[in-house]
Amino acid sequence: MNKQKLIDIFEKHNPRTQMSTDETMTMFNLLMTKDPNLTCDLNEIDVESEIYKHFKPLIKAFQSQVFLSRLKALTSLKITLGALIILMHHMESAGKAVMMVFYLYHKLPEDTLITVEGISKVFPWGFFSDEQLNEIWDAQKVDVDTREGFTCIGAHDNMIDYLETWK
Repeated sequence: MNKQKLIDIFEKHNPRTQMSTDETMTMFNLLMTKDPNLTCDLNEIDVESEIYKHFKPLIKAFQSQVFLSRLKALTSLKITLGALIILMHHMESAGKAVMMVFYLYHKLPEDTLITVEGISKVFPWGFFSDEQLNEIWDAQKVDVDTREGFTCIGAHDNMIDYLETWK
């Protein structure tokens, strides 16, 4: 698989969709929080805490689980609950969750803890629009001839589902 081709596809679609009013309010509240459970590694949160119990449906949602499993299996990145809350606004499907993981993987150094502040640096001018994500999804499709000999961990017609694009 051609990792650079996938990177180029993302770079062509520069994220510039402004946050909604609700997202902006959420972002500001998360930036100003004093609750350590929102700013520590999601894997270190006290699962008995009220904040974890409150956000458990979001954490356990299918898209979150796809995002978190890819993040853990294919990268050295970690994420805070606050950052996950912001990103969930843009992950309405498993495909969007996987694309978000790849974009963060491409943009951030290894072993980074993704925080709300980090999200604002990766997306300084806004997020991907649905139209951009659909175009990225269509552009990363591969045909039978280009996938022989590569290791697929998902759908065989998605470049993003081959281990070689994550190395």
